[in-house]
Amino acid sequence: MPASSPSPDLDLGSDAPRTRAVLERQSRIVSLVEAATNVAVGYFLAILTQIVVFPWFGIDVGVSTHMTIGLVFLGVSLIRSYLLRRLFEGIAARHGA
Repeated sequence: MPASSPSPDLDLGSDAPRTRAVLERQSRIVSLVEAATNVAVGYFLAILTQIVVFPWFGIDVGVSTHMTIGLVFLGVSLIRSYLLRRLFEGIAARHGA
């Protein structure tokens, strides 16, 4: 079988312009949707984890308390994820990545 060669659109050895797909940045809305999805999945996992782990430490609270605690961390996590995504998008844009 012949050795595969890189795609003609992907030149790893020069400073030639990259393909549009490589240069396209993620919009702020897409960043927010990605962060929100990540946080929502994390929220449900956190609730389940709290329900399992809290009793190991003698913490006995109801489901509504677990959900309230989870909402506080959800807000913090959403803000953190969004800001970090924008930070790294900005760094990438300044360095031409």
